[in-house]
Amino acid sequence: MKGHKWFQSSWVRGPASAALWCLGMLAALFIITVAGVALAGGDAARLEAWMDSHSSLFLTWRLALYWCIGAGWLWMRRRVRAREPGRDTEWRLARAELACVLVVLLLESTQAMKGALA
Repeated sequence: MKGHKWFQSSWVRGPASAALWCLGMLAALFIITVAGVALAGGDAARLEAWMDSHSSLFLTWRLALYWCIGAGWLWMRRRVRAREPGRDTEWRLARAELACVLVVLLLESTQAMKGALA
């Protein structure tokens, strides 16, 4: 069964699959949060206190994650530059790298501000 004709067009299929992916991620995050609260004894304040007391472990986890993402980015960057040599490719990669660095700085600065305000 192929489904409805309107769903087979690419302008519907792309956004629909992205929306399903986002809904799946939100559901997974909700389940993880509920499980964390349940493990903390059913109290969100206890979970938050536990997370605050283990903030250095979470920082280590994030730094390891950033390192893995950076290593994967360098591998992918070499492949893209070999496949698509040119100035336009360099600019696209530079813009993507700048955006990633700004996002990481924003995320980590919010964590630092949270720690400074507490």
